[in-house]
Amino acid sequence: MFYVQTNPDDKIFFYKDGWQQIKFPPSEWNAYNSESWWFEAYAGRLILFPSSLTHMVPEVKGDDTRISLSFNTFPVGVVGEEMDLTGLKLEA
Repeated sequence: MFYVQTNPDDKIFFYKDGWQQIKFPPSEWNAYNSESWWFEAYAGRLILFPSSLTHMVPEVKGDDTRISLSFNTFPVGVVGEEMDLTGLKLEA
């Protein structure tokens, strides 16, 4: 998601989706154990995330129109290591 124009309080929220049978409450919350997280959205910011990640943006509160560009991308090249039998060649 690339932000072209925003308001001062614009944000994007991300959520872990799905049911967990067993859940242990952490002693301290951080980006790795939280069930939701948000980032400030400001002009010129690029946020890349998997399309499978549940996300939302709140209603615009401000005088400017929020303008953002969403797109899908896919890596090209070699991922992993052939010697470890994890190599995968991705072509365009």
